[in-house]
Order: sequence, then structure tokens, then C-alpha cells
Amino acid sequence: MRENAWKTISAILEDTTPEECEHRWKILRNKYTGLRREEKCRPSGSGASEITWPYYKSMSFLDPYLQTRKSFSNLSVKKNPEVRQWDSLNTIMGEDREEDTQTENILPSID
Repeated sequence: MRENAWKTISAILEDTTPEECEHRWKILRNKYTGLRREEKCRPSGSGASEITWPYYKSMSFLDPYLQTRKSFSNLSVKKNPEVRQWDSLNTIMGEDREEDTQTENILPSID
């Protein structure tokens, strides 16, 4: 079914193969989804910059079909305001806290 759709599209566009049509579509779709993701992830307070890609508004018909996938991380971060970053690093590296008393005087506090 999918192959037939690309054959039909390539016949309409003339001088293009179904593979070229599919490749060009993937480029357009990826460009749109990338710009859409950038727009949604833009920090609040940052200047509103308008997207200038000429096909952005035309590609918005995809919005109901696009789903954001949940991302996973293999890192677990425990937030404890009483533990400074340097203490956490030493714990991870298995170093004794007593060895770093001299270094603590050199490094700035990260509180």
C-alpha cells in the first residue's frame, strides 16, 4: 500500500522515482519536526524569533499526527540542597572526604 502511494506521487510529480519522493518527504518532515521541537523547547523570556522556513505553516497539518516520545535517562540524580556538588563527586568516585579538606579551601563554594 505504501509503495503504491509513492508510485502515485512520483507519477504526479513526473521525472522522480518513488524512492526520491519518499526521501524528499522524510527531509521535509524531519525539518518540520525539528523546528517544531525547537519552538516548544525555547526558554520563556527568550526573544520570540519567528521561524522563517517557508514551508513551516504548510506542514502544520502534521500536528495532530505527531507525538512527542518520552525520553529516558540512565542517570539518576538525587537533589539534596545540603550536599554540595563537590561532596557528590567525591562520593561517586569513592574518595574519602578527609582527603579533600585542602582542595575545599581552593575551590569556590557551590551552595
